[in-house]
Amino acid sequence: MVNSLAKAFDRSRIKHLLKGSGGFYGAMKNTFDVLIVDEAHRLKNQNAFMYKGKNQIEDIINAANVSIFFIDEKQIIRPDDIGTLDEITRIAQLHNAEIHKLNLTAQFRCAGADGYINWVDDVLITGNRKF
Repeated sequence: MVNSLAKAFDRSRIKHLLKGSGGFYGAMKNTFDVLIVDEAHRLKNQNAFMYKGKNQIEDIINAANVSIFFIDEKQIIRPDDIGTLDEITRIAQLHNAEIHKLNLTAQFRCAGADGYINWVDDVLITGNRKF
């Protein structure tokens, strides 16, 4: 991502725009106007290796005026992944945050190859392993 954006902008400036989810531990309240968290279903709690905080969802909500979480609970793969809709909602309510839930009805992955996405869904969700 940095390499793609750096073609048009100063590389050091771009690097400050992209952080890992553990990078918001200890941030002052509302340091950022907006934080966008992709793959938020992979956020961790205090049991995660090398993470010093208590809960990454709370760190992010605390650090920004507006937090946007992209989640797909079907992609939770480890027991310490805590980024569920219920957990994000619970923590947002603790911070008296206004909550808006939206469902995305389309995606653009694999250059938009619907056939591939449908095949992956068929194999992983329905268990149809005929290939």
